Amino acid sequence: MIDEILKVALDAAEAKHESDGWAVLPEGRTLSLHAGHEGVGLNVTKVEAIQVTSGLVRARTIKGDTFLIPAKAVFAVALEGGTKAGGGGRRAGFLG
Repeated sequence: MIDEILKVALDAAEAKHESDGWAVLPEGRTLSLHAGHEGVGLNVTKVEAIQVTSGLVRARTIKGDTFLIPAKAVFAVALEGGTKAGGGGRRAGFLG
């Protein structure tokens, strides 16, 4: 199931698939992975590149950190940022 979720999320984010197996999100886009195991949750935020191999999800953040998560533990993906066609997402602060 996670393969389907990731495929849809990466397609929606217009990620570029590189020859080394990484899918890199365009500038200004990031995603968050939500995982859980035995009642303990983990949120990996500001992910700029992702790779799925042999049931393992590798997530590289904008800070250069790499997280290794079993694919079966990932249950949701959230996309942040706008697309290159516009719609830059939400801004911080009050609108008025």
